[in-house]
Amino acid sequence: IEFKDALKILADRAGVALSDNKREENSNLLKIISLAKNHYIKNLHESINAKKYAHDRGLSDESLKTFEIGYAKKEWQDLYNILKSNNFEDSDIVDSGMVIKTEEGKIYDRFRGRLIFPIRNISGATVGFTARILPEYDDGKSGKYVNSPETSLYHKSRILFNYDLAKKHIAEKREVILVEGQMDAVMSYK
Repeated sequence: IEFKDALKILADRAGVALSDNKREENSNLLKIISLAKNHYIKNLHESINAKKYAHDRGLSDESLKTFEIGYAKKEWQDLYNILKSNNFEDSDIVDSGMVIKTEEGKIYDRFRGRLIFPIRNISGATVGFTARILPEYDDGKSGKYVNSPETSLYHKSRILFNYDLAKKHIAEKREVILVEGQMDAVMSYK
C-alpha cells in the first residue's frame, strides 16, 4: 500500500486524528458514499425484482450481505433526494461521483435500475461502486456496467475489487487468483 494509506491505517488504529483539509473533505465524501451504500442495500431488500435477479444470478443472501450488494432504483433523483435530506451540499454530492451534474445545472443519479456492487479500499471503506443494469431496464443504449468516476477517494488503477476481504487469505496461502468481474469474484469467494 502507499505511504499515505499506511499512515491513515496506523493513525486509525492508534486513535490519532490526522488533520488536513483533504482528509476532512474525504471524510465527508466517505459519509456520502456510506449513506448511498446503505440506501442501495435497503432498496434491494424492498425490491422483489432486483432481489430475484440477484438470486437468479447465483447470489445467495449471505453473498449479498458479505459484499453489501444493493440496488439503485430506476428513478432519476432517488439517491440525490436522500443525500439532500441529510444536509449534504450539491458540490460534495457531485464530487462523490454519486450524481451527474449537466451543463444546464440539472442533477441526476449516476446509477439507476442497477444492481450495485460497492468497491472498498484496503481498509474496507466503500469508495466507489460498479453497477450492472437489470435486464428489464436494458435498452441496449447504455452500458451493461457503469462505474464510479475517478474521485479523490477512488482511483481505478489502485483498487482491486474484494482485496479487503481476500488480503488475509492471500497472505496465508501466498497465492492469488484474479478474475475479470465482480460477479466472478463474488462467486469465487462463495
